[in-house]
Amino acid sequence: AAFDVELSDGSWAEEGAFVGVEGAPSLVCAAVLVGLLGPGQCELPRARLLLSKEVKETTLVQGENVTVVLTVYNAGTAAAFDVELSDGSWAEEGAFVGVEGAPTASFDKIGAGANVTHSFVLLPAKAGVANVGPAELKYLPWEDSDEVQWALTTPLAGLEVITKAQRRWALVLKTGRYASLGFLKTAGEWQVFIVVAGALSLFLGGNAGYKKANSMLGEYRQKKALEALEALEKKQ
Repeated sequence: AAFDVELSDGSWAEEGAFVGVEGAPSLVCAAVLVGLLGPGQCELPRARLLLSKEVKETTLVQGENVTVVLTVYNAGTAAAFDVELSDGSWAEEGAFVGVEGAPTASFDKIGAGANVTHSFVLLPAKAGVANVGPAELKYLPWEDSDEVQWALTTPLAGLEVITKAQRRWALVLKTGRYASLGFLKTAGEWQVFIVVAGALSLFLGGNAGYKKANSMLGEYRQKKALEALEALEKKQ
């Protein structure tokens, strides 16, 4: 970078061949990034921080640890200074309790093109749907700057926390889906299947019992008839 640059091009006015219409043939810049700025541009190198937030676990279960990861990336052309990171939205409504680490962090400097991460561990205190607000950070876009910049993540809306019983049931459904070759996918479909299978089993079992009882009755009647015939033959 070059500083205190004065640019001038007054040769066009010689001999009156050209007349100025728009803009001036001179430019004074506090700093110029050679090769990065276009004609007529003048800009100081500055940091531009991007912040992201993610939960490592794909399923959040009540009473089991959850790891939150915050990542800061400097997409600017200068280092950022006095960076302060905060993500206190998890404590709202008592849905999550801190277990390890803190939802805040600070960095003296983050260089251009660099990224840093910060993580902490939480415990979901209750099941249900949680709406978690954004994480935020503030920083100075260059050293000794009086201009404070802010960056936010997007909120994590509709974050579902399930109970351990719900997770077990989900595992049963997953196993049943494979066992049924994909025909039974939801709890409702399994309930219908169980009712139909139970009714069919009762019907088949009842029908078999009826046949067996009817056969036993026939054998009993046949036995009694033979006994009566033998008794008659003895009398004769």
